[in-house]
Amino acid sequence: MSRSSVVAAFIVVFALIRGIWCLLVIPPWQGPDEPMHFVLAISSGASVDEATRVYMESGVIGSMARYRFWELTGQVQPDPLPSLIRTSADIPSPTLYHRVLGGWLRLTGSPPVDDRWPGAAGIGALLRTGRALSVLMYGGAVVLLYAAAALVSRSPALAALVALLFLGHPQMTFIGACLNSDNLVVLLASLALYLICHAVVRQGWTARIALLAVCLVAPIAKRAGLAITATVLPVALLPALRDRRRALLAITGAAAVVAVAAGGLWLLGMGRSMVRDVEEVLGIGGWVREQPPGWWQAFGTHFWETFWGNYGWVQCPIPAWCLRAIGVCVATALVMVPTGRRRCAGSTGFGIVLAVCAVQVVFAVAQVAIAQGMRMELGQGRHAFVGLPGLCLLVAVGVRGLVRDSIAPWVLPLIGFGAVLLSEASLWFIAVPCFLR
Repeated sequence: MSRSSVVAAFIVVFALIRGIWCLLVIPPWQGPDEPMHFVLAISSGASVDEATRVYMESGVIGSMARYRFWELTGQVQPDPLPSLIRTSADIPSPTLYHRVLGGWLRLTGSPPVDDRWPGAAGIGALLRTGRALSVLMYGGAVVLLYAAAALVSRSPALAALVALLFLGHPQMTFIGACLNSDNLVVLLASLALYLICHAVVRQGWTARIALLAVCLVAPIAKRAGLAITATVLPVALLPALRDRRRALLAITGAAAVVAVAAGGLWLLGMGRSMVRDVEEVLGIGGWVREQPPGWWQAFGTHFWETFWGNYGWVQCPIPAWCLRAIGVCVATALVMVPTGRRRCAGSTGFGIVLAVCAVQVVFAVAQVAIAQGMRMELGQGRHAFVGLPGLCLLVAVGVRGLVRDSIAPWVLPLIGFGAVLLSEASLWFIAVPCFLR
């Protein structure tokens, strides 16, 4: 087995072990929107009448009380406890993520919502079973990112850095161990990145056909998946990409502009009623508020904090000085991307891949900015995780531009492991004390 294979295997195994540790340490229901994701997953693929819905959701709320949900989120527990998570009759339809999660729960032995429906502790165990699927999606994204970077850059060291930067992302590590539709979107984004690299490097039609399938599935998985469709569709449709770079960039840019507007409005329409209902019923809306005038000035701080590290229901942020340090490092790396591209001996289509990643990152951020214009919580940075795989590749290439060729093979993985260690420190010293107090 080659050294690069050993490194790749170690990274994947580490990702899975850490994910399992996180899903066990993070108390049930402390992942953002976990109660709603869980209810939608359980009810997906089945006809649930009002009485069954009350029975199911009251059990979930009882489990939330058992695991001190309101205390850990800094809220006042309702007395008496409500019987429903939402009062609105306009219950959102399960997305592809919820159907996949519901199938996983049934496959792993979830009982139907009847007399066999477990008590509060049993429901918490079911939640952790669902979280195991998130960990598998998280590990799958790591594998795809490593394979994509290795294919297009022809550098095992750079591929290791890309995967380790993804592992070293604090908020993604947290979300990757919780019930959240962002996990499926990130997996699809990583798959799309791998297929883009395959299509550009090997110029085959198999990857293009698979890309078309990803374009169709991504918006169904989550509305933020429009970022994948907007940036991937031109790659799937344009033949001979190496000779049509300007056309690729022009079409990708145009698609991104259209999708930003459509995706932002779509996200707003979905989110406004849902968050109000959850706030009113469960009494957990201390952080949910209308956006004040001048919201744009607050966007940068709020987005950056919730993109990198604000655990739980945004009640456990990492220190501001850490966010500033991350900002300096990321900005420096992005500035050095052209230099890093020149130093990489990657394939002819490497520049196209980086351009697509850049457009996807811009789109993801812009869509969240549009959503934040109406309500603060819709502007959370995790809603832009669809652009995280591309951002990891861009940052890794930028770091390559800062490292001399002679030391790059061993320095790049060391930098990646350093990022992972910092992420571990934030989990141990911020998240764990917050949840286990």
